[in-house]
Amino acid sequence: MTSRIAWCPAYRLVAARLPRMDIFESVSAAADLEAVLEIEALTNPRIRPAVGRIGAIPVRDRVTGPGAAFVMSAFAYPGNNRFSDEAHGAYYAAEELVTAIAEVRFHRERFAAQTPTPPMDFDERIVEADIVADVRDVRDLPATSPIYDPNPANYHQSQALAAEARAAGADGIIYNSVRNRGGSCVAIFIPRLIVNARTTGYIGLRWDGKRITDSYRKDSLMRPYPDLP
Repeated sequence: MTSRIAWCPAYRLVAARLPRMDIFESVSAAADLEAVLEIEALTNPRIRPAVGRIGAIPVRDRVTGPGAAFVMSAFAYPGNNRFSDEAHGAYYAAEELVTAIAEVRFHRERFAAQTPTPPMDFDERIVEADIVADVRDVRDLPATSPIYDPNPANYHQSQALAAEARAAGADGIIYNSVRNRGGSCVAIFIPRLIVNARTTGYIGLRWDGKRITDSYRKDSLMRPYPDLP
């Protein structure tokens, strides 16, 4: 089933400490993006993996200008996720901020538990963007469906579904949040459908050395964790 969504805004969290890919925002024309990335890659090794992936995106679907870094980075550096893989990126977002927090909290906690990470706060940037798209709707599938497998090692069937949806011309996939019951998430396949991406605040995730025990809103990255009673 196909559904039209108009999430204005849609919520996404990204690690606030990662360096921004401002090159996407400094390029004025989408047609110039690939050439500028190739030039930048001559002296910036971090850019090199992105050149080929951005080149595979049709010029009409690329975005540049303010906020483009939040969008294009999801396609320049795709991960092995539920509806994307290392060759096909997607922009993940949630309909509700609480759902975006729950999704990122799970993955940050899982990563930290596999490494000797001392107690600390993970700083996350709240990115809001406006998305209007026609997406494959799989929210009617039961929670027991393989595409909702909670284990990140078992994304094979959901990735196969994404490949089928792309081939059929879907703009993305809307699905039930696996980490926040009742929440909705979307994976968008086409960058130009994500507009007005901007930072609207910060979230702190408190890691105690074993698990994430709390999340809290931050006015800025300089604000410390609030005192406990």
